Amino acid sequence: MIENTKPIFTMGNFREKAYLCGYFRYHDSRVITAPGWEAFPVPAADIAEYKKFYYAGFVDFAMSEDNGGTVGRFKHNVGHTVDIGGVPVMINHIDLYLMPYGIAIYRICVEITSDSLNDFTWAIFLMRETGKWDREDMRQYSEMVLAPIREAAASLGSDSPRIVDNGNKLKVFQIVTADNKEDYGQHIDTTLFEVATLSKIGACCEHNSDSHSEEYVQQILKDNKLSIYNNWSSLALFDSFTIMGYCVKPWVLQTWENDYCGLIYIHSLFCKFYLFDLNTRFVEHPEDGESLEAEYHEFMRTCTFQKISYNFLPGEIDESIDRALDISEELQHLRQHIGYYNKQQAARSSDRMDKMLAFLAVVTLLSTIWDFSCLVNAMIPFTSLSLTETAGYRLVASLMVLMLTIVIILMLRPRRSCN
Repeated sequence: MIENTKPIFTMGNFREKAYLCGYFRYHDSRVITAPGWEAFPVPAADIAEYKKFYYAGFVDFAMSEDNGGTVGRFKHNVGHTVDIGGVPVMINHIDLYLMPYGIAIYRICVEITSDSLNDFTWAIFLMRETGKWDREDMRQYSEMVLAPIREAAASLGSDSPRIVDNGNKLKVFQIVTADNKEDYGQHIDTTLFEVATLSKIGACCEHNSDSHSEEYVQQILKDNKLSIYNNWSSLALFDSFTIMGYCVKPWVLQTWENDYCGLIYIHSLFCKFYLFDLNTRFVEHPEDGESLEAEYHEFMRTCTFQKISYNFLPGEIDESIDRALDISEELQHLRQHIGYYNKQQAARSSDRMDKMLAFLAVVTLLSTIWDFSCLVNAMIPFTSLSLTETAGYRLVASLMVLMLTIVIILMLRPRRSCN
């Protein structure tokens, strides 16, 4: 990431609302005793309204406290402007979602207004990179944002002092708006890519030596860009989901923030984090395969949804985010682990069955030899052959064992080639 610079062309007044998301694991009850955190349940009227647009199962999972409280919601209000690398950033609040299976997801809501998109990419870059949190100019951010999250994690019994369990950066859901399309310059798609990757604005068009190649930019835009309406488009990447638009109505902005981020993005992050964690446990503890497989099937039954909305646009957003987060790849890895575990289990079961059958075969053979010896003794008494009964039984049994041995040798002997 290149240090913040002045815009290379005249820009308009840009506004950004971004949510920086991360997660940690928790183990205790769903009560946060850290100061400043308050429960933030969704009103019943809002839940009923959401069910007009989204499937009831998805809404109940994400919102309904009456349906078992699948997701616990908490909020920590900040309401202060902090300096991030020379850029004034308004920290509105921090939301915390206590998800099933001990996964806590938080999102940090920030707002930036500037005439340079480089201010956005630079400030968001500093806030999401864990390696930058120790900088001197990040002290306010650490005190107002990171400290409350760490306190919440500690009160929930988190084992780790880290608040980013995997990786070195937070996920970002960001919305950038302007008054006019021209404010983004002539290469608006390239600008979308640079905002999404938190790069220096204009570097790709200038073909800077440290910028992304044109072929890569075009490939990413082709595979990950979603454009449905003329005044906005989005780009879904592994570490960010970016919406960039102009002349955007307030109710549309509200939908992006509350629905696409608060519902869809958070749910997708939960699925990604959980599946990654479960894959890791399968690798580290293969002996727990049976319980892990049962947990996986329960997760698929209660926490995943083939469709989430009656309308097409939320579904398009959901598919775009899931594809960028490689959720299907995580599922594929899990199925491979489960298949390998089941194959091992089948092999062990087959081995136990073979041993049991071998034991039964021996018992049956001994019983057959005894019965045949008794039959011979009944037909031709051993005493009539000047033998004691014991000697007669031994003779018949020995002859039968010899005959069976010869038969087995003949059956197992390799056949001679005709050539």
